[in-house]
Amino acid sequence: MEEKKLTTDEMNTISTLQEKNNTKIVEFGQIRMELLMTRKRLEQLDDLEAKLEDEVLSLQKEEQDFMSSLTTKYGVGNLDLQNGIFVPLETTETEEK
Repeated sequence: MEEKKLTTDEMNTISTLQEKNNTKIVEFGQIRMELLMTRKRLEQLDDLEAKLEDEVLSLQKEEQDFMSSLTTKYGVGNLDLQNGIFVPLETTETEEK
């Protein structure tokens, strides 16, 4: 079989296509890395969210327990948080029975 030489235009076309292909491969790799880092960050945020949710629930329980202890100590009433004054609710005779 006889060898045939490609034209300059054909060689340029092949070279241009290879360069474009290489560029797209690099871009694809960059996108994959961005996705990898984004997914990792989302996992970290999910973990942080779960931890904070647990902490909020724990604080709510602690507050509820403390308020129950105040009710046990002082009875049912209203608390002025700015002045630290507890005002008991007046009960009627029917409520006391």
